[in-house]
Amino acid sequence: MIYIRLKYLINIFLFTFFFILFNSCENDRREQVSLNIEKIKLDSDFRINKIIFINNELGFLCGGHKNNSGYIYKTTDGGKTWQLKYNCDSLSIRNLYYVSDSLVLACGDSMLLVNSFNAGESWQVYKFANFPFEAYRVPYNDVYVKDTKKIILAGGEHFEKGLLSKTETGNYPWIHDSYDNQFNSMHFINEYVGIICGYGIALITEDGGNTYRYVDLGSDDFVDVEFVNGEIYILGNSGIIYKSSDLGNNWIKEINLSSKGYTDHSIGDEFKIAVGLGGIAFLKYNNDLNWMEISNMPKQDFYTCFIRKDNIVFIGSDKGEIVVLNRIRER
Repeated sequence: MIYIRLKYLINIFLFTFFFILFNSCENDRREQVSLNIEKIKLDSDFRINKIIFINNELGFLCGGHKNNSGYIYKTTDGGKTWQLKYNCDSLSIRNLYYVSDSLVLACGDSMLLVNSFNAGESWQVYKFANFPFEAYRVPYNDVYVKDTKKIILAGGEHFEKGLLSKTETGNYPWIHDSYDNQFNSMHFINEYVGIICGYGIALITEDGGNTYRYVDLGSDDFVDVEFVNGEIYILGNSGIIYKSSDLGNNWIKEINLSSKGYTDHSIGDEFKIAVGLGGIAFLKYNNDLNWMEISNMPKQDFYTCFIRKDNIVFIGSDKGEIVVLNRIRER
C-alpha cells in the first residue's frame, strides 16, 4: 500500500514538473518576423526620448543627454528630413505635447518646460512662478496640456523621488505634490480622466488631477501608459502589459513578453509594438493572439516608438538614429 501511494505521488510530481517545463518552453518560444527597416541618422548623437506625429507629414522628436544637452527636431515631410528647432546646452528634453500649431509644450531635466506658439519653429523657456522644495526639482518625464491655462506635469528620478505639478491659471499658483515614487508616463483621456504611472505606482484621476486613486498592479517599473478604444494599457519594464476596460477598476495581464528593459509601446489601428533596450522589439497584429519578435532590429537601446496613421513605425534610439518600419500591413 505504501509503495503504491509513493509511486502515485512520484507520477504526480513528474507530470507536474514536465507540464510546467513544457509550458515555460512554449512561453519562451516566440514567433519571429523580419521586417523592412530603414535608418535615419540625425546630425547630433543623442538619446531620442520621444517621437510623435500629428499627421502623416508633421512630426516632432526630442531628447538629449541628461543634465548635459537637449534637442527638439521637427519634420514636415513625413520624417524624411528633420530640422533642429531647439537646442539646450545643459538640460535634456524628455517629452512633447501638441495641442495645436499655436501651442506646443516640451518638458525635461530639472523641471524644464519650454513652449512654442508657432508650430514648433521657435521655443521659449517657461518661467515658474513658484517651485517645490529643492530636493524635488526633478526631471519632468511627461506633460499634459488642455490649453494655455491648464497644464499637468509628471516626473521624478532615482526611482524614489516623484513630482506632480499642476496649474489651472497658466502660472501662479502651481500646485507641486511630491511622492516617494518616480513618475514615467501620463495619459489624459479628456480634461478630467487621466492615468499616471511610474516606479511601483499607478494613479487614476477623474476630476482633472485634483484627487487620485491608487491602482494596485504590483511593484513593476511602469514605463508607458496608452488609452485606445476605451481600454487602458500599461507597459512594465519587465515586459508585462496590463489592460483595463473599465477605467482601471479591473485589470488583466494581456501578455508577458519576458526579459526586462522595455521602455515604450504604441498601439495602432492594425497592430501594436513594444520596444526596449538592446534592440528589443515585439509586434502583435490586432487579429492575432501572439506577439512576434522582430528579429532583424539593430542592437541599439530604443526609448520611444510611434505608429503613424499610415502604419509606418518610427523608433528612436540612444544614438541619434531613427529606425523606420515601413511595410507593416494587416495580414
